[in-house]
Amino acid sequence: MPAASLGDHDRAIIRSHFSADEGLTWRPSTTVLEDPAASLMQPSLTRRADGALGLTYSRLLDHQTASKHFTWSTDEGKTWNKAVQVSHGECAYMTGAHDRLLTLKSGRLLALLHGKVLIGP
Repeated sequence: MPAASLGDHDRAIIRSHFSADEGLTWRPSTTVLEDPAASLMQPSLTRRADGALGLTYSRLLDHQTASKHFTWSTDEGKTWNKAVQVSHGECAYMTGAHDRLLTLKSGRLLALLHGKVLIGP
């Protein structure tokens, strides 16, 4: 019998799948990001103005603690730089349920986030 599911808080990793022939065939998937202490989910990918790939994702620790992180790749996703936390401060649970990472015409990146404010003791 399978273990009880924790839903969004089951351990999740981010994997990539590449096709070199416009989707007719696919290479085996590879792990991009994993964290044994958290569930990584809701990845969003954009091409930065400098040509690098930008990636945001949510890091969920529990039902009250989550954050948004950003990493980038300059070699078409073969390797990724150390991620930096994008969300800071006001809420312990700040992420983006329907991720969007945009590269604006100016070259700036825009990541839309939302936070959960806990009410009561």
